[in-house]
Amino acid sequence: MNAILYLSISFTTLLFCRELFKPYKGLPLLTRGLALLLWMFLVLLDALALGYNAFAINTNAVLIKITWVCFVVMSFALRVKSTPSRRFVRGFVSGLDE
Repeated sequence: MNAILYLSISFTTLLFCRELFKPYKGLPLLTRGLALLLWMFLVLLDALALGYNAFAINTNAVLIKITWVCFVVMSFALRVKSTPSRRFVRGFVSGLDE
């Protein structure tokens, strides 16, 4: 049960930030990268169900770090102004990584 909760950390953060970035029309390549990270969550759930607990947990730890780097890059690649401002979103995402 704890492993599923740990895997859901990256999933919920990814869903939240993906919706946060949507109105700003980020680069299509980065948007596809976020979709790929969503698919990784399903792969990790499958690995957990098949009994590869250590693999799923360790891969999720790496996935969380990669996700934060993607969020920071995505926040600086936003192209359209919206509310909240791009500057606020950049500060928010950069502050989450600390």
